[in-house]
Amino acid sequence: MIDYDYRLTIDMGTKKPTYVPDDEYKGPLKNIFRIEGPNMSGKSTLMNLIAISAFGLKNKSVNKVLQKHLDDMVHDKSTELTFCVNIVDPVSGRAIRATRNSPDADILIEDSDDGKNFSPISDDSFSRKYNLIYDIPDNPIDRLADISHEISVIHQNCSSKLNSFQSTVDHLIYDISNGPDEELLKQYRAEVEKYDKNNGKDVDCENKKKKYQNLAKLYYAIRIRDANKKADDFKRTYDFVKKEEEKKKTRPQDIKKSYDADIAAIRVAAIPLSSAQIAQLSRDVSALGNLSVSEAFEVISEFDIGEVIAKKSVPVKYFDAISKIEREISVEDIHEENSTINAMLDIINVLRKYKNENINIPDLGSLNNLLSKLEMDYQVQSRSIGVVSSSKRILEKVGKIRTTLIDIDGKVGKLKPPVKEDVDEQYYDKFRVESEERKWRNAKNELTTICSEASKFGVDLSNYATEQSKANAELGHVYDRAQVSDIFNAMSSEEKEYKSALESEKKNTERIGAFRAYISKMENVEKSPYAEHINALNKISTSLMALKGIIDKDMKMLTQVEKKSYGPYDPEDPFFKSVWTYLGKRVGFVRYGQDTYPIRYVNTVDDIITATDGTILRLRQISTGLNQRNYLMSKLQTDDDRPIIALFDEVSTMTNKTQEDIFEKFVELQKQGKLMVGMMNMPSDEKKVTSFGQ
Repeated sequence: MIDYDYRLTIDMGTKKPTYVPDDEYKGPLKNIFRIEGPNMSGKSTLMNLIAISAFGLKNKSVNKVLQKHLDDMVHDKSTELTFCVNIVDPVSGRAIRATRNSPDADILIEDSDDGKNFSPISDDSFSRKYNLIYDIPDNPIDRLADISHEISVIHQNCSSKLNSFQSTVDHLIYDISNGPDEELLKQYRAEVEKYDKNNGKDVDCENKKKKYQNLAKLYYAIRIRDANKKADDFKRTYDFVKKEEEKKKTRPQDIKKSYDADIAAIRVAAIPLSSAQIAQLSRDVSALGNLSVSEAFEVISEFDIGEVIAKKSVPVKYFDAISKIEREISVEDIHEENSTINAMLDIINVLRKYKNENINIPDLGSLNNLLSKLEMDYQVQSRSIGVVSSSKRILEKVGKIRTTLIDIDGKVGKLKPPVKEDVDEQYYDKFRVESEERKWRNAKNELTTICSEASKFGVDLSNYATEQSKANAELGHVYDRAQVSDIFNAMSSEEKEYKSALESEKKNTERIGAFRAYISKMENVEKSPYAEHINALNKISTSLMALKGIIDKDMKMLTQVEKKSYGPYDPEDPFFKSVWTYLGKRVGFVRYGQDTYPIRYVNTVDDIITATDGTILRLRQISTGLNQRNYLMSKLQTDDDRPIIALFDEVSTMTNKTQEDIFEKFVELQKQGKLMVGMMNMPSDEKKVTSFGQ
């Protein structure tokens, strides 16, 4: 039963008419009826009031044009509407009541499951409980495709529920993953206990440190011993030469000016070989740490212009020393070293982009571990960059020294002493004295530098002999007869091993800290009751993600159906056939001419209907009235169990015979308790209400 009343006033500027229900349409009416009459007789007003009473203003499935009509009735400033509508289902007894007591008041919508006890209902609750179908079946062929939108809504609801379920499962997995793992706790406690037992020290690291320090002590003790002896030897030579030359000061000096000028020119040419001029070369050689280069440089640093003048030629040993340095320092090796370091830096920069992303590289293991090792090797290798620069400068400098020696050799070969060759022995040689003093002071400075470096390992001039003996004993006397260069190489290698072990010890300390934090945290966390099902939960999560992927693809294909297109998808895809089957089920059957065809498929993309007997019908060949019938039947053929409020306006193209199918469906649904209202409007010169069902 439907009972209603309303008062609608419209301000038309020049007049302000008021409309109330026509006597022919006054209630109470049956729940299933067809209302006919001329325009402006109140047919659509009644249908709109029922739609408003069913939250048609907020129902997203209602056609936007129809929804605008509802909004104008309620909210337009030129209209004043008050009404009351009561709908009672004769089968279930449930009821809906809507009232608006003044034009400015809110609309109160209530419902009752027994028709007696009413309570207000929200639009969300209403849409979950009732199914409003308010439509004008214009362009029914194209709008059949709109039915597929219902599948999209179902998919969206499924996707929403899957997301909710996925969230629940993921939270359970998270709780289990972040809960106490007894096996892991046992392992961590054992690691922490072992760490504490060793006082946080790594035995291997301590052994490497000890060996490295003993090698360093042995190396620097021998260096101090040799440098000290060298400085003492140069001091004795300097004292002897100085004493001998002092005796010559009383002898008459009778050197010819030309000879003095030649000698002066030669000494000027020899300035680049002075200690002051080759100081940078000395530092570069020291930084290089190459024993062979150092020995060759010692020969060059001992260059004595007085000896050269006396012998009237540059001794071959100086040229041999330069050649030895050039052989030891290869230009190709320098370029290769630079290329290796640059390549290593490029690799490190690439790997850093993927740090902390838990990437494992086949045969190499964790990317983070590989990156850490490369960074450590780079730090060691990068220190050699300075050595490379030193090598370049050394090669450049010794090349200039070779040129200088060749120049000096040419000059001294042309000397012509004014007296016999041994006359020079009769005169005081200031430059000879200065040369020997320079050698002694250079050796003394070298000793000071070595002592400064050795002090980091507790070795100095006062204890080097004792430290050498102790280090040899600690190392098992393996290096008693070893060359200094061998000891240096062993020390450098052991330093790398020690620093690597030290880095590992540091990381282990950080790891143990993380273990302690985990143990402390887990001691206050209860174990998840679902922990034993973690594998099953992970499988469920994976399955849900796969199912969501399928639904997402289906949603995209449904969008194409609504656009009446296959898009990028194969028309033979089984999903399309399932949609056509669903639409066929919704339409049920069609009449074509005098024949009735049960429907198997409705293909809205190709506009084809396929009957169960294989008959092919073209939607465009079916009359508008029949297509309206097909469209409206598809709206009513639904698996939704919500009671339907069906309002179909402007069905004038449908004959009474065609409309009978719709009213028969209304009656069928009413008997099943699935229909609250079934109403159709059509224009007519005569006002008439035809009722059906209970």
